[in-house]
Amino acid sequence: IDLPVVNAIQTFFLGCALGFDEVSGYGEKVQGFHILPPGAIGELADKSIALTVNMDSMVEWPRDVAIGYLENIRRLSKKFLHINQEAQALDESTKQWKQGVVSSLIAETGGYEKIYRFPYWMLEGYVEELYEISA
Repeated sequence: IDLPVVNAIQTFFLGCALGFDEVSGYGEKVQGFHILPPGAIGELADKSIALTVNMDSMVEWPRDVAIGYLENIRRLSKKFLHINQEAQALDESTKQWKQGVVSSLIAETGGYEKIYRFPYWMLEGYVEELYEISA
């Protein structure tokens, strides 16, 4: 699930790398990687995803959007891996933190059990966390 432009790029890349018979899009028969727009998240069956991955985006979303995704991930997935920064960049105009911290959002959402947490060595200020979904 991603933005439509990114979905097009993912579909093209995966199709070239794996063969277009290994990639399906919204409204197509599910085969291999199934690329979906954000609005399709509500159509997916409970616990139908083994692992959900988020990298470098959730901390940029408005709090209510991030919580909504975490609630859907909790419903849909068995595990959740995220790699995001925790630098919490400051909004210079308001002097308020403008970025969230995924582990804080998860604690607020509930139903997640942390398996591990490590610094993400490829990007300074980033962490990698894996959660089992207990709810």
